[in-house]
Amino acid sequence: MRKIFSDIVCNERQKDVIARHIAFDKNSHAYIISGPAGSGKKTFAKLIAAALECEHKHDDAYPLPCKKCNSCDKILFENAVDVTYIKRPESKAFIQVDQIRELQKEVYISSTEQQNKIYIIEEAHLMNEQSQNAFLKILEEPPKNVVFLLLSENNEALLETIKSRAQSFSLDPVPADKMREYLVTNSKKAAALNAGDPDALAEIIASSDGSIGTALAYLDAKAQKNLLAKRSIVKDFISLLAAKRDRSALFEFLTSIPQKRDDLVEFFTLATLALRDLAVCKKSTNAPTCFYGTRKEAESASELFSISGIFCILDSVSVAKSSLEESANISVTLANLFCELQKR
Repeated sequence: MRKIFSDIVCNERQKDVIARHIAFDKNSHAYIISGPAGSGKKTFAKLIAAALECEHKHDDAYPLPCKKCNSCDKILFENAVDVTYIKRPESKAFIQVDQIRELQKEVYISSTEQQNKIYIIEEAHLMNEQSQNAFLKILEEPPKNVVFLLLSENNEALLETIKSRAQSFSLDPVPADKMREYLVTNSKKAAALNAGDPDALAEIIASSDGSIGTALAYLDAKAQKNLLAKRSIVKDFISLLAAKRDRSALFEFLTSIPQKRDDLVEFFTLATLALRDLAVCKKSTNAPTCFYGTRKEAESASELFSISGIFCILDSVSVAKSSLEESANISVTLANLFCELQKR
């Protein structure tokens, strides 16, 4: 069976559909590839671009893309003159309309080396309305042999008229077992961590939200230390909640954790995921966890709570998180949370 887009883990349906389009020369003039940061959107876009121009795209004896021919080599190393990247300027919040107008001017010029001219629009969701309307004019009468690949973290930000003129593919989260297999095979850091501290690797995988790019970023020593420290604080919180006897320790904990608003929102977000895992362990025997690195760890923690107790805590934490997001006073929010937790 022919290998297709082998650098993209899972997402078999998405890969198969696009591979069929390319193999039968039925590709769309525009594709939207959506997914969270680090989910592999740009990698997928580059592979699609390479596959479109691959010298062996019609030969099942080769993978798609083959990654060995001259065309693949140029595209994958970003040296192809007919593959253009549109990026948000570092000093700007949005992709500028002038960038799209420049695109309008040169999109009708014939390609130099390739069959297709390919445009990869990174952070397409950061085109403002003016930029999107300018881009829409191109999509309404697309030039022949031009393919647009729009990478988006938020399809809701794209105009419906743009989405209706493109084929959309959302990259699915990578399951934990597939994530570990990929990381250990492709990253020396992950392989070393798996051999020396597999629980730490499990925590990184659990924190990556199914994104290989995020997991790879967490393998950096500094990022890893920071991540594990944050998760340790959440686990301390759960342990204090389980130890109902000593409420003074819980008060001291809430006044000692980082008091910056963004840090607290992140803490409560992680705590919500941890509490969700505890509830899931009470209700299901096989549902995957979102916070804990292993289900066994989550089950062990859940045994210290009743299901009603978990939901009461979850409600209190959710209210505190929402209050902080709405700019409520930090000290008052934490005091209110402590009072609510005392009631349970």
